[in-house]
Amino acid sequence: MRTKLALRPLLGAALLAAAIAPHAAAQTIHAAVVRGSSGEPLPEVLVRAQSEDGRTVGAGFTRLNGVAVLRLREAGTFRLVAQRGGYNDASVGTVRVGEDGDVTVPVRMTARPFSMDTVTVIAQLRSERGRQAFNRRRVMGEGVYLDNDYLLQRNPREVTDFLIGVPGIAMRPGREGAVPVSMRGTRCMVTLVDGRPVPALMQPVERDVVRQSMNRLTANPRGHVISDPAGRSLNRMVFPDDVVAIEVYREWSEVPLEYRQYAFTPQTPERCGAYLYWTGARW
Repeated sequence: MRTKLALRPLLGAALLAAAIAPHAAAQTIHAAVVRGSSGEPLPEVLVRAQSEDGRTVGAGFTRLNGVAVLRLREAGTFRLVAQRGGYNDASVGTVRVGEDGDVTVPVRMTARPFSMDTVTVIAQLRSERGRQAFNRRRVMGEGVYLDNDYLLQRNPREVTDFLIGVPGIAMRPGREGAVPVSMRGTRCMVTLVDGRPVPALMQPVERDVVRQSMNRLTANPRGHVISDPAGRSLNRMVFPDDVVAIEVYREWSEVPLEYRQYAFTPQTPERCGAYLYWTGARW
């Protein structure tokens, strides 16, 4: 009895401490992005919140209503950066968010005119690095572009998990995990790594062996197009920490001209969209 009585003050103190302990704060920024010319909501914009030292502390895409919801772990002063292909980057320099704060920030983006010398671009493709190609295509306004800054905010178990939350892509249940599929009708999707098609089948092997195999792949437009929509081959041969950027083309019309020779299924002439993963080897 004495032991129980002695424990009561300790138990009461613990309960009191738990009751008055500060809860985990949840800060939210609603970035409302519109077209500069019309004021209409602009979907599929990648918006990121950066701390004062330049770190990205939150990132997300705008939905059909033009709003991206960024949930932050800490209060403070942030800079918003908005990017979408075909538009000039936009930023809001000072956004203050207090603990448990919920702030709505308007962002206006203007369309970016561009010109392209087709002959020059084609001549540069062979020596062009992944970063150069990624940035060149992002200007053109087709597809969705996930740069390394965005990927570092994710916590994927498999490479295909990077596609969760990408506009126009849905994750469907599959035999070996979630399957990324295009919402643009019933589009087939092919997978490229460092600009090369992925082999249709590959057994689990050591990482160094996989990378050596990737270096030996040839760009055969009909022999290596992936026929496994679940991405099982990709998850066996590429690891999340190998990927530095991803290009997502949800239908054939978005696929760059230099990759359209791969954007179909080998069994049928159906035209497909494409996922293009970049690793450090070609970046």
